[in-house]
Amino acid sequence: MEPSNKSKFEKNNVADTDIIIDLYNYKAYKILFDHHPDIIFTMDLRGNILSINKRVDKLGYQPDEIKGSFINYIDKPNAKETILKFEEAIKGNPQISDISLLHKEGRYIDFNIHTIPIIENDQVIGVFGIAKDTSEINSTLSRFNFAQEAANVGTWEKDIVTGKAIWSKQVYRILGMVQGEEQSPDFDKFLDIVHPNDCNRVQNYVNRALQENRSYQIEYRILRTDGQERILYEKGDVVFDEKNNPIKILGIVNDITDRKLAEEKLKENKEQSHNIYNNLDVGIWSQDLKTKKIEFLSKGFEKICGYTTAEMIEESFLWENIIFEEDLPHYDSRQDDFKKGLSFHQQYRIVHADGTIRWVQSYTIPLMDDEGKLIKLNGIISDITEQKLTEEKMHYLAHHDYLTDLPNKRLFEQKLTELIGSNKTKREKIALAYLDIDGFKRINDSMGHLVGDEVLKGIAERLTILLQEDQFAARLSGDEFVIILSNIKESSNLIDWGTMILELFKKPFLIKEYELYITSSIGISIFPNDGLDPETLIRNADAALYRAKELGKDNFQVYQSSKKLITQKPWLLEQDIRNALINNEFRIFYQPRYEMASNQIVSAEALIRWEHPKLGMIFPGDFIPLAEETGLIIDIGNWVIKNISKLIKSWEHHRFRVVPISINLSSKSFLKYNWRTTLSDIIEETGVNPKFLEFEITETTIMKNEKIVLKTVDFVKELGIKLSLDDFGTGYSSITHLKNFNFDFIKIDRSFIQSAIMNGQDAALTKSIIDLAHGLNMDVVAEGIETTEQFELMKRFGCDQGQGYLMSKPVNLNDFEWLLNKSLSMES
Repeated sequence: MEPSNKSKFEKNNVADTDIIIDLYNYKAYKILFDHHPDIIFTMDLRGNILSINKRVDKLGYQPDEIKGSFINYIDKPNAKETILKFEEAIKGNPQISDISLLHKEGRYIDFNIHTIPIIENDQVIGVFGIAKDTSEINSTLSRFNFAQEAANVGTWEKDIVTGKAIWSKQVYRILGMVQGEEQSPDFDKFLDIVHPNDCNRVQNYVNRALQENRSYQIEYRILRTDGQERILYEKGDVVFDEKNNPIKILGIVNDITDRKLAEEKLKENKEQSHNIYNNLDVGIWSQDLKTKKIEFLSKGFEKICGYTTAEMIEESFLWENIIFEEDLPHYDSRQDDFKKGLSFHQQYRIVHADGTIRWVQSYTIPLMDDEGKLIKLNGIISDITEQKLTEEKMHYLAHHDYLTDLPNKRLFEQKLTELIGSNKTKREKIALAYLDIDGFKRINDSMGHLVGDEVLKGIAERLTILLQEDQFAARLSGDEFVIILSNIKESSNLIDWGTMILELFKKPFLIKEYELYITSSIGISIFPNDGLDPETLIRNADAALYRAKELGKDNFQVYQSSKKLITQKPWLLEQDIRNALINNEFRIFYQPRYEMASNQIVSAEALIRWEHPKLGMIFPGDFIPLAEETGLIIDIGNWVIKNISKLIKSWEHHRFRVVPISINLSSKSFLKYNWRTTLSDIIEETGVNPKFLEFEITETTIMKNEKIVLKTVDFVKELGIKLSLDDFGTGYSSITHLKNFNFDFIKIDRSFIQSAIMNGQDAALTKSIIDLAHGLNMDVVAEGIETTEQFELMKRFGCDQGQGYLMSKPVNLNDFEWLLNKSLSMES
């Protein structure tokens, strides 16, 4: 950094930095700060970094390692420009810059940085910044350079908003510039070398493309710094944002001087021209139509099509025979033009002698005699395969998701619009299935974005395998996917498809050392029933998706117009849940747990229901997610513990048979700072013996904050309360958690029990889980036993306890006490 710039910073009036730091206390800012995928930071007026979020790990640092001036973390070539940008920011002008930041390991990574002044009482008091990693984009560009150099084709990109441009190495070579000697390329610098007679035409083409939202093609001359005049072909495509505003132009540029030179040389001396033509990469030909003979074929044809000029001059050789079959009608449609004396260009494919498909561009020039009769044809053919591949790659990247390779939102909207347009006359139905991955944020937060990315790739692969010819899948953003189902005949088709999509997620995703069980929620809308345009269909599919989430996730819902006001329901239910706690509207049902060896009741699981005064009996899936979201789940959990404790104490008082009762608890209870005090108060108030209580938690609870949960678990165990790990095998179960948390029971999820009968591998896995638990001195409970076959298999595997509809469904207290008495009489 230059001394003069540094001293300039020191002269600035420094605002009270506490004002800036206080921003971190705002709730909205803290959420953005902690969870934004990019690096977020704040600086004082000297350029010292005051705070930075955890995404600074992209540079190998922890937040507390970042100290001092931002100058310490940028590369030297960028220092001067970056300081100027900072000075503009503290004057109140937001800035955007592309610079390289220093990684902890000593290497540099490319970032795009937005710096925004923080203004308090009309005074700039600091700077807020967002740094986005652009290294992957720059890496993608570098992979094109070799192919571009070989084909003499360069690619470029211009940001319409900032005016900044990115040129590939080959663009610099074509323009006769040395990369690195010039400042960042921009449109004005480029216009400086465009031939004065072509400059206005180039500007007009680009401006018209932006105004009319279309691509453009143009040929023009440039005057290079080495004195050469070159002729270039350029093609540009405008890229739009989600609001259909143009944001950038992507383009290619090709030096066609050789081809243009060849066209000019056709007018010169024939013998002299032949010597030149045979040293060019283009194919030049001439045919006398009176004699039907080929007068000249240049050596360039041999490289273009793989046949020697001798072979091509033979009468048996016809150029039409090597034209790609699909392009032949287009080729034939222009052949009458030369009879009218018209020159014309064509682009089509040919089959090379080695069997490969090549793209060529042909330029046919008719020659007429004094009477206007066609006497000769001259032509130029050039190989444009690499140019076409580059164009196709650009088009593909603009319409596909970089991570999953699925079509992106832009291509999805185009496809849906096309299908709606074609089906309005056919009267065929189209279904839109909107997918969202349940709990995906938890995966990113707990295992990192690399694992999350692999999950998204795996989902994309499974969706691709599922798709049939008339179906289309795309990734919209984040963990949201969409499938278009064409030609829907019956409503049963939707049920089948919804079920098939859910089944995709039943098999675990094996990523690194993790075995991840993932579910999805799906919302489905139908054209024309639920909308006549893409926007309405997407909105209604999203509403159905919301309903699926509300009903407990891992399901699909078809949009119904009666649910249009569904967004009002959560607020109403929240009020009702609060009233339910006050009015004692919750009911506890009991599902017995049986000892496998004796088939006697040894415990029961408490299951809550809500007897709503207007809606009737509501099952947990319809209100527990909302209770979790609002925090009321803690009060509900405490209510269950207190009522179960009173029941057990009542059994003891009346000398009734007492068995332990297990209670499902939310992670929020285990994480709440004063919950242990609340639990102690309930036990003391009710006088219950803690050995008759059992708490069930999932591994998701552990992963919320392992240290805090472990302290709460230790406290629970010290009280004498037993602990169960619920739904084992459906999440991120690890042996470490089983060991550290010293569970009394693990409960194998019903999905394992059901699949163990049909799948030998699942059976072996289930047996291994039981053996592992026993090795750690834990008892095993099999959930969801529905058939005698399942019961006998679990018994044979050595499972200790079981519960399920085969033995008993959840019952009310009176029925459960009757079952207990019956079980006791059978024992005696």
